[in-house]
Amino acid sequence: MLFKWFDALLLMADWEKKYRHALAGAEDKIKNSKPFICAYNTNIDLVADFGKLRELFIPVKMSDKGCIESPEDFFAGLMHCMKKNIGAEWLVKNKRTFGWLKNNLQGEHKLGGDAGITAHILSKLGAEAIVNVASPTKEQKELFCSENIKLPRTVSGESMIHFIVEYRKGDCLEGVRAKANNRFIATYDPLNSGLAINESFRKSALKNIKKAGKVFLSGYHLLGKNYRKGICESLKQIKTWKEKNPKLFIHAEFGDIEDKGIRTYVAENIFNNVDSVGMDEDELRDILSLYNPGLGAVNALNIYNGGKFVFEKFRLKRLNIHTENFALTFTKGNPENEQSALLLGALTSGTRAATGGSTDLKGLKKMNRTLKVSSEGMGEEELLRKKYNFVDGIYRAEGFNAVFVPTKKVKNPVNTVGLGDAFNAGVLAGL
Repeated sequence: MLFKWFDALLLMADWEKKYRHALAGAEDKIKNSKPFICAYNTNIDLVADFGKLRELFIPVKMSDKGCIESPEDFFAGLMHCMKKNIGAEWLVKNKRTFGWLKNNLQGEHKLGGDAGITAHILSKLGAEAIVNVASPTKEQKELFCSENIKLPRTVSGESMIHFIVEYRKGDCLEGVRAKANNRFIATYDPLNSGLAINESFRKSALKNIKKAGKVFLSGYHLLGKNYRKGICESLKQIKTWKEKNPKLFIHAEFGDIEDKGIRTYVAENIFNNVDSVGMDEDELRDILSLYNPGLGAVNALNIYNGGKFVFEKFRLKRLNIHTENFALTFTKGNPENEQSALLLGALTSGTRAATGGSTDLKGLKKMNRTLKVSSEGMGEEELLRKKYNFVDGIYRAEGFNAVFVPTKKVKNPVNTVGLGDAFNAGVLAGL
């Protein structure tokens, strides 16, 4: 027992050293980085007060319907997520229900949307970002607070508001008790659900594409009935950018796509046209359900097997799966560089969870001294080491490298929204 305890301390000290090393190398990488392009979804998040929801509650049975056509569906979806210990984003299908949510839910307005949050965090880290804002209202633009972000010059449109309920472990609604911290999102967003591209952004991205270094793409999970048109426009943009800048690195984040038809179409049309794909464990489970029996329990061995299946099926160059306790990447690139980037991403995400906001590299260094490496994550590493001979978090297989890092876990997060975006921002800054 004493030896196991001592070995755990040594392993933690080793990972802490790796985190410090990743931070030390990040400053020059960001200082010398080329502009980032972030698209497509930017919106306003209304983070609802969970306590006030009890006063609004409408008696209803739990449901995994996957969309919201009435206030009852909103509560049915929220209770389903709490019961199943999952996060989800469901689309609101009509203006009447959107009006009810807007008039009844109370909370703070924050910057939302994967592209918007990722661009914002990159800018806080010191990088320059060009971001798509489908509806650049005054309220939306004011939520960006960095001179490193290029926004559309005009002010127009109606604010796109997403309603977010963050619940904590132990929170209870009509007898349903949350088993862990997570969130449920209700989205009515006719612009981002079509991957709307602001004309000012289109011109700015094209003008700067030859000097840009990396692209972050997201918002595919919001696609509605006209999803083929949205994907077609996205592919045209990707191909145009690549023609003008063949060295451009494009990462696409998969997202929580409820509709199986859209999920399949995104995977089979986007994956082969980008350099990198990212997803969390729930999204990995969703894509495996299309082609494979399933994921099983969320542990490193199952994530490895499921991730390897997706990586090989779509012949990807890079696939990352990020979870609460660890991140795992399959890549044809340099594994040491990948690991440093994953560590920076995990620290950036942990910082957002602990503080509720974003910070610069100086702030990350300060938080790194406070946040602890996930003991559960280190336990998962042990499983990979025994099964696949991972050494220092890296497995050099034939035709690819698998790279693992334990996260900086926050037991009681201030914020659960945008943690994946923070992770992606840190990773892209560190690659």
